[in-house]
Amino acid sequence: MKKFLAISAALGLLAACGSTPDQDSKSSSANGSTNTDVAKPCVGSISWNSGSTPPPYSSRWTLVLSANGAKASFSHGPSYGAKPTFEAKEFSVDARKSEALCKVIRDIPSEWEPKVGGPVMEWKVTGASGGATNDYFGPAYKAALEIIGSQRLDEAKSKFSQWADEYKKSREASPHT
Repeated sequence: MKKFLAISAALGLLAACGSTPDQDSKSSSANGSTNTDVAKPCVGSISWNSGSTPPPYSSRWTLVLSANGAKASFSHGPSYGAKPTFEAKEFSVDARKSEALCKVIRDIPSEWEPKVGGPVMEWKVTGASGGATNDYFGPAYKAALEIIGSQRLDEAKSKFSQWADEYKKSREASPHT
């Protein structure tokens, strides 16, 4: 009986070890990470904002991961007020890329006094939520761009540029400026 209990305990311990989160992740409670979430598929949203300049000089994009990290939606447009100038909905994603993005995000240190005026990235994904300025989000930004893809990003930037040109023309034509 003792041998049976010892084997059962060992098997239980092995099963528990197999379901523990990635020990390489620095699951910091300072940025909202929780150890119980790191083993789950990466889903959530990541937003990037170019800074605090007014339209048409600032832009924003949002990447939303869904379907266990295998699908994504991307929107890009002005930082303030206007609706997105570009949207790509429910495109396929290599789930390994979304997992890599979540891992990088979990490793971003929390900022107590973020810089004012520059680019900002915010996120709420499996295992982490928070935000950071340019000094800290570089690897996460690159991982997000891997998912967005250069073709989508180039098209989004082109659409935003068209919108910015129209915005400037409308402001020049307005008698109130």
